[in-house]
Amino acid sequence: MANTIADVFYVDVFWAPDWINKGLAIPLDEYIKAEGVNLAEFEPSLLKGFQWDGKTYGLPKGYSTLGLFYNKKMLDEAGVAVPTTWDELREAARALTKGDVKGLSLSADHARFVPFIYMAGGQLFNEAKTEAYFNSPEAVAAAEFYTGLITKDKVADTPAGLGAGWAGDAFAQEKAAMVLEGHWMIPFLAEYPNVEYGVAELPAGPAGKSNFVFTVAYAVSKSSKHPAEAFKLVDYLTSDEAQRQMVQLGLELPSRTAVASDPFFEGKDDRAALIAGVKYAQPFQYTANQAPYVDEFGKALENMILNGKDPKSELDRVQAKFEEVIKK
Repeated sequence: MANTIADVFYVDVFWAPDWINKGLAIPLDEYIKAEGVNLAEFEPSLLKGFQWDGKTYGLPKGYSTLGLFYNKKMLDEAGVAVPTTWDELREAARALTKGDVKGLSLSADHARFVPFIYMAGGQLFNEAKTEAYFNSPEAVAAAEFYTGLITKDKVADTPAGLGAGWAGDAFAQEKAAMVLEGHWMIPFLAEYPNVEYGVAELPAGPAGKSNFVFTVAYAVSKSSKHPAEAFKLVDYLTSDEAQRQMVQLGLELPSRTAVASDPFFEGKDDRAALIAGVKYAQPFQYTANQAPYVDEFGKALENMILNGKDPKSELDRVQAKFEEVIKK
């Protein structure tokens, strides 16, 4: 039946501001209290993506951050250590760029780029998300570094430039020695047993470490006639028991801190770096009504990387589009 919404549904963190702004999900605080759910048992950066004006609209079920996936054989043969800073990343990529192989494959994608703004000491918004800082000096410095690895230093290329569909393909085909990707790479690379890889935390910028966290939450519909019962399902689906089942299938990383300490993760260094990143990650989201300026953001990155456009001018356009949207 049209306009029928399930009592419990997924909310992606990227779209959570829009869904909450439209009132499609209800605040869960009274049910959280009634069921004795301890929010402190969840990773704070995950919960943050589903909290608005002091209220919680969803409980996160799992996540991934970004990590630096690197080809162990290529690094060993080049005598390159795993990079931990921006400068080391550039130098490692330079040493690994040989013939048709690039040190890095980077996408013209804000989901990969934005953590570099935080690592440069910038931010996207003020606390209320009524002001944006897309063209701040820190954002420009981050863009100059990120896009410059391709356009200036010539030590990286886009997946398309390497003849690949996405960065994971470029890495699996050993056309790139390093990529910035998430947990989804682990099951993908299981299909390429000859590629021996490691995963490290993203190299730190001038202001330190940062990351994006990609997650979804279970939420309760505003049209539910049984919200208390619906929340019981949410509580179970995000419980330690349910999360253990999901992580052991290799599908995600756990939103509950206790599960991240399970013996299952012992010796799994590829997941350890991704789990470490959640401690200082930002939710992968912007504001409600974000589509126009997020689209502009993607175009700006493409123009910087593919057309050699000036980062400051391109980020000025993104800032202008945000201000146009927020004033409506």
